[in-house]
Amino acid sequence: MSTDMTYDQLMDMVYAIPALHPVGLAKAVIGTLVALIAINTIVIVLRIYARSVLARAFGVDDMLATSGYICYLVATVYAIQGCYYGLGTRDADLPLKSSTLYMVRGAELLLWWQIPYVISIPMIKSAIAVQIMRLTPSLKYRIPLWFVVGGSTFNALAGLVAALVHCKPISASWTGMGTCGSNVPLLDLSYLFTAIAIIADFTCALVPFFLIRGLNMNPRRKWSLVGVLSVGVSAGIFTIVRVPFFKHYLIAEDALYYQGYIAMWSMLEEGVGMFAACLPSMRKLFSNYYGSSNKSGHISEAGGVVTVGGSGGPKKTLDTPLQTLSTLYPASKRGQFSATVSASRNQDPWATKSNGNNNNTSHTNSRSHGGGAWEVLDDEDASSHHGIMIQRDLFLQTGDAASRRNTGSLSGSDDLRELR
Repeated sequence: MSTDMTYDQLMDMVYAIPALHPVGLAKAVIGTLVALIAINTIVIVLRIYARSVLARAFGVDDMLATSGYICYLVATVYAIQGCYYGLGTRDADLPLKSSTLYMVRGAELLLWWQIPYVISIPMIKSAIAVQIMRLTPSLKYRIPLWFVVGGSTFNALAGLVAALVHCKPISASWTGMGTCGSNVPLLDLSYLFTAIAIIADFTCALVPFFLIRGLNMNPRRKWSLVGVLSVGVSAGIFTIVRVPFFKHYLIAEDALYYQGYIAMWSMLEEGVGMFAACLPSMRKLFSNYYGSSNKSGHISEAGGVVTVGGSGGPKKTLDTPLQTLSTLYPASKRGQFSATVSASRNQDPWATKSNGNNNNTSHTNSRSHGGGAWEVLDDEDASSHHGIMIQRDLFLQTGDAASRRNTGSLSGSDDLRELR
């Protein structure tokens, strides 16, 4: 290639070369990126639908995740295109007469890949952090999460500046027509950025564990939520795996081949992070279509014990305050005891009443849904969001029937299982 060639003449030749047939690492990079973008396209669409249509609560974390996905999509396009022009291919496997042109084209596409990739990282990590911050106001959890936001943003800004000012003009980074600084500072910055990224990834994975483990909720739901949020730990692992390839910033031989490894592990880090960011937001979608994790059943009372059984499933018994109270409070000693338990859910009241008459207690159960089918509520169903209100009124009658004292009243959100 003549040294007297202008930039336009060189690029005309570069853009005229045919695409390669990817093999080996280049083919693996393409397959990995196609799978990642397909999966993340599905989950981001489901997230947007669940948050904007079902929950009607499209928030900051959703906007960050959506913006991060768009940048990730652009980066994926450039990385896949780069694999058709030398990325992930050894120098010896490039066409001999035009190997330099492929190196130029591959280096150009590599830079255009880096820019949207670097921009998308803080958006995805910040989406995870903001999502976790909604679970707690505690500073001991929020401060590490703010580090994730700040550290990821610093990485992005510093990385962009380093990439854009390393060569003058910027096109010299792929054509060699201009001046470029030493690659040693870029290598040092890569190690620094990687350290911050690893800390951020493991922070997003570990904070949910410490936050959720102390909550009073269904153990199965608790650990499934921890597992979903902790999927992000894989992103930290992929970040660590790519570190040994950074040394090839200083090695000219097979530069594009080893850059293929860096691109693949980087996109795996980002793709898994996006997947982890979207999963918790889709719980509303699955709960709408598949209902609560608990089975509905019928309740029958015998001797103060409630038997709950779903169709085809094992039955279980729950102790309730509706047990035969004459045994606990004999009329000869404590007078007559009556208990009333009432509840309403979304303006659809159902009631269970017990009327005392001497030592005999009778129970009448009703629910406007009909059939006496009661649903055993789980933690989400028992939240105040569903408007569950249970009231207990206890009356203790001593002496004669004319003397009556209200001994207690309790109302509030509750779980049916807490009626024990």
